[in-house]
Amino acid sequence: MKWIRSSPALKKAAEVAPVISKSSQKEKEMSLFATQIQRGLDESSDVNFIIGWWKNQNLQPKEALLTVKTKAQESAYDKFLVQFLNGNNAAKPAPQKLSKQAAEVEQKINANKDIKRMVDWWTYSDTSMAAAKASIKGDTGKDAYKLYLAKYMNKKHGLNP
Repeated sequence: MKWIRSSPALKKAAEVAPVISKSSQKEKEMSLFATQIQRGLDESSDVNFIIGWWKNQNLQPKEALLTVKTKAQESAYDKFLVQFLNGNNAAKPAPQKLSKQAAEVEQKINANKDIKRMVDWWTYSDTSMAAAKASIKGDTGKDAYKLYLAKYMNKKHGLNP
């Protein structure tokens, strides 16, 4: 038996054995780490899928809560709730204060129902000046065109819509 221990090849094998066990330990750790990463990626894709599905179904948070059973669904619900609240309670821009000129034009437009209807239609349909002028009939149409032109110029030159 002494001659086996004294063999250089066996000494080498004895030295290498702990290194092999350390490398297999590292291999196990790396494998575990890889599975954790894969699990995390799967969960994140599940979360995004679940959120998208709830949005497509137009679910309210209380309805979505009824479907929550797993950890991925819980984290999806948390993100969905944040998105839902941000969407419903987002800051809306304050109404712009009309300039004095624009306020006068709007007041004149609102004074007559027929003028208001014509100007609103031209504004809504984004009618060109030439097309609006071509559609004028009578004195009311002329007044409406003048006010539409004033409103258009106020909007075009930044004096409010």
